[in-house]
Amino acid sequence: MGPRLLQGAIVAVCLLDLVLPLTILHTFRDPEDNSFQLMALHDSTGALYIGATNRLHKLTSDLNLIQSAATGPREDNPECPPPILPCEKPKMATDSLTKGLVIDSDHDSVILCTSLFHGSCQILKLSNITSVTSFAQKPSVPNDGSSCVMFLAPGPQNETSLYIGAEYSPVGDEAYRDLVPSISSRDLKTLELAYRDKEGGTKMSIKQDIRSEFKVRFVAGFSYSGYVYFITVQPKGLKSKEKVTRIIRLCQGDRYFRSYIEIPLECQDTSSSSTIVAQAASQMEDGRLVVSYSPDGSSVRASSSVCVYRLEDIDLMFAQTVQDCYNGQGKVGPDHYETIRTCMRT
Repeated sequence: MGPRLLQGAIVAVCLLDLVLPLTILHTFRDPEDNSFQLMALHDSTGALYIGATNRLHKLTSDLNLIQSAATGPREDNPECPPPILPCEKPKMATDSLTKGLVIDSDHDSVILCTSLFHGSCQILKLSNITSVTSFAQKPSVPNDGSSCVMFLAPGPQNETSLYIGAEYSPVGDEAYRDLVPSISSRDLKTLELAYRDKEGGTKMSIKQDIRSEFKVRFVAGFSYSGYVYFITVQPKGLKSKEKVTRIIRLCQGDRYFRSYIEIPLECQDTSSSSTIVAQAASQMEDGRLVVSYSPDGSSVRASSSVCVYRLEDIDLMFAQTVQDCYNGQGKVGPDHYETIRTCMRT
């Protein structure tokens, strides 16, 4: 077991006699009762963008509908290549699930990724979400209900990039599903990798022979003080069924993601014997990280906790882990991304 980080735990207890009724100020329902998946808020205008099944909505801050765009259904078949290539297999009307939704204010655009066409992305105008300015043909996100996180942060060319953490989807032709990296950063205009040359680029993929079994669920992603972070839930080891929470860190300027490092992120309630894993996380403006934990896949009545960490403390743990490796202690990996090797003293 690696370093343990725990600032404090809050065990949620709800007392019915203390709960006050909430006043609902405004409501909005999809006109066709489509399910909502994601939403993004435009900081300066207050406009709210909601990604739903087969729809993208733009609302005012009072939840009045400004505009809707149809994102599906579309003729698709997960056994076919992306639309730019021909396919002899039959296609059928397929729902579009919103997998990623990010506002890029600097370019007056919305980046929308859906489950269609092996997980494709497109760039829309903020002022007119029915206007597509760019469409990425290459698979970038899961094409099913698998987890995905997207956020903006500085990239290797000293420009803002789109970072994506994508759980592997086994649905469809493996040749195209394997094109979706586990972690990647992308150019905001083309949605191609932010950097690529003959040595590699800004992406990491789980080893091909274990992708279907070793599932990495992405809980959250964010940037802080020159780094980008992903919080994941994954098996404890290649042959383990036990799930653990880990936090991943990468240098923002890393062209090849060689700075990748991960450590355990724990929040164990000592009164409970069950193992809890991250379900949601939020970065606070004061440099703290809040993560909620619950037993993985268990009843909603099971014990849950919320832990608060200082990112400064987490970075100290990362620094200690790196220093230990330079001192010849530990392993270089992790083994689901590359072959494990012993740290060399240097």
